[in-house]
Amino acid sequence: MNDPRLWRHFDWVLLLVVVLLVGYGVTMIYSATLNVESLAEHTTRQVLYSVLGVGVIIGAAAIDYRIWGGVQRLMYIGALVLLVIALALGQSQVGTVRRWITFGLFDVQPSEIAKFLVVLVLAQYLASHEEDMGRWPVVLRAIGLVALPMLMVLVQPNFSTAILLAAVSAMMIYVAGLRWQHLAAFGATILAAAPVAWFALPGNVRENLAYVPKRLLVFAGLSSDPDVLFNLNQALISIGSGGFLGKGFLNPSNLSQLHFLRVRHTDFIFSVIAEELGMLGVLVLFALLLVLLFRLLRIASRSRDAFGRYVVIGFAMMIFLQAAVNIAMNLSMLPVAGLPLPFISYGGSSLLTLMFAIGVAESVAMRHKKLEF
Repeated sequence: MNDPRLWRHFDWVLLLVVVLLVGYGVTMIYSATLNVESLAEHTTRQVLYSVLGVGVIIGAAAIDYRIWGGVQRLMYIGALVLLVIALALGQSQVGTVRRWITFGLFDVQPSEIAKFLVVLVLAQYLASHEEDMGRWPVVLRAIGLVALPMLMVLVQPNFSTAILLAAVSAMMIYVAGLRWQHLAAFGATILAAAPVAWFALPGNVRENLAYVPKRLLVFAGLSSDPDVLFNLNQALISIGSGGFLGKGFLNPSNLSQLHFLRVRHTDFIFSVIAEELGMLGVLVLFALLLVLLFRLLRIASRSRDAFGRYVVIGFAMMIFLQAAVNIAMNLSMLPVAGLPLPFISYGGSSLLTLMFAIGVAESVAMRHKKLEF
């Protein structure tokens, strides 16, 4: 039974920061999609996703987070089923990419849901084997839990999400007590096996993933592919022209308003923020993200059990890495990766799963103390 006294420990600061971030995102999506007929409904949809997302936070917070640990097998199977459906019946929105399942007016991206389910499953496994993380069999089983869904995400193809899932899982396993020698050995093995694994992939999968080496070569300065370079150059021009205060919200002379910047409402929305609101707008974004991460890590440190701690750490790492990679990509500090900016970029699946993660974290915060009678 959900005791009303639990809500005394609800983290209202965390909820406020999330609402501010989502509101920031809706505002910038409106700017990025203005006067584009094909994107006219995106702002309205994001507002609806946001309102629904707040309900998801409250609903997830009301559920005792330990319930998720008890149904971890069902969650794991559910994640795999979603990814199988995406591969078998997924819609292609970009070339041969099969990442979306269409339900009437809404498109669902199973990989977004799956990566958060995998974090929950891995957190339960790590909590159950905390004392044995120095043993290779335990570590290898943890890696195996992640390897299958990661491979299924990879062949969609969705290279960036697969790498993100691997990185978050590696951090969770390390926090759980993995020896650095094991981590170094595993990393070296992955690097050595990567070329072999690439040529072992079926021909159609390698063809779908052909964009990966192209982007890596451009980033390394070994290629000048105009299609890859165009948006990178436009993003840098947008960011550089913003100055400290920006060129102005909805300024018709902005590159985003002139539609030179592609996918500006998703992957490159950071460039829109930097151009229109300048360094000041970027600093506000950074401040909100830092407060959010601080509140999550605070919840993790106060968790009453290992499962709650690993769950919140996993979600915090997911948000941090996704934000860091997206911003670094916009600044040409990393290769182009199709990762949205958390809470800011357009996308229902991404936003709602993030809100679910926040709700689970709130559940951990609410139950970090035993109720006294």
